[in-house]
Order: sequence, then C-alpha cells, then structure tokens
Amino acid sequence: MECDRQKWDIPSRLAVAGFGDFEISRYSFPTLTTVSVNCIEIGLQTGTIYPSLPQRLVIPHSIIEREST
Repeated sequence: MECDRQKWDIPSRLAVAGFGDFEISRYSFPTLTTVSVNCIEIGLQTGTIYPSLPQRLVIPHSIIEREST
C-alpha cells in the first residue's frame, strides 16, 4: 500500500513476494505473489526429528503468482 501512496509502479519498479499465502495477499493491491506451504506438515515433521536436530526437511511448496511480480 505504501508503494501505491508513493506512486511506485509494482512490479515494474519493485517486485514483492510473501511467504505463507495469507488471505491478505489475495486482497491487497496489487495482489501479492507468495510461497504456499503446508504449515501443519512443517510442524509435524519438525516434531518427529526434534531430538536429533539439525536435519534437513523438504516440504512441498508452490509459488502463487499474482500481480506483485
């Protein structure tokens, strides 16, 4: 919203992306490109490896491309 107030053209002047695909990203102006992840799956997998951290988790994700990129 601040970019709009400053008259910055999004995404021509600045590309913006978020993480989590929160509902606000669908209704902001411009709509926000975001990475969608399954937060419950992250928690479950982290809980199963917790005693033996650090390990690498690979969690499925997708890019939701909207107007901000």
